Amino acid sequence: MTRTDFREAVCIETQKICDSCSDKECLEDLQVFFTADGQSVIDNAVHVKIKSCEVLDVPLFVRPHLTREDFYNVEAVFYFGVTLATYSNLCALPSDITGLAFCSKIVTLCGGEGEVKTFSSAGPLCELPTATLKCAAPISLAARVEQCCPAFVEQLHELPENIKCRFGAEIVPTAAGNKTVFATVGIFTITSLERGAQMMIPTYDYLIPNRGCSSLIPEEEPCEIFSRMEFPEHEFVSC
Repeated sequence: MTRTDFREAVCIETQKICDSCSDKECLEDLQVFFTADGQSVIDNAVHVKIKSCEVLDVPLFVRPHLTREDFYNVEAVFYFGVTLATYSNLCALPSDITGLAFCSKIVTLCGGEGEVKTFSSAGPLCELPTATLKCAAPISLAARVEQCCPAFVEQLHELPENIKCRFGAEIVPTAAGNKTVFATVGIFTITSLERGAQMMIPTYDYLIPNRGCSSLIPEEEPCEIFSRMEFPEHEFVSC
């Protein structure tokens, strides 16, 4: 059976993708925060290497665009678990430690008209379109440790409960006199806005958006390495 052959067309209730974009971003110098015990390890470190980076969660917030009708701002807050090898001196064996880094981004997508209200057994559904974000495993690029300079580091905001639970103890802000770690990672993402719809559809190949989200990529060496990597389309294809 070829791709264009199908036995019947059926009506389904599904999420229609109104708009989407793909992104390849180098997130440079993300400050990494630690528990109190972890911070004491960092304060004694003279060198760090980034071993791995994991996306812990990405809360999404959808808000109508202020000036463009049918468009919406999608804010994504990325929480990363960053695992480092820390060295108390250049001859010592490294100790592994995991900290928290976070950043946010906003993209603008068309979400279609939202005049129809939907009701179900679960209750009324919001008229705002639903945002989804798919993220491939981050690429760990670089890390460095240096004396904290409060004027140039990110402040620790209120963390979601599910993020707090991942570390077994409270994540603490970096105080003056402490050392801090900055990590650089690369991420590949697809962001979409969807609305419920009834459709008669055949099946087609998986779609990778060819329009990039607006972003600036710093021209630093780790990011230059990342910029030469191809978008991993196979990681976004569902089985």
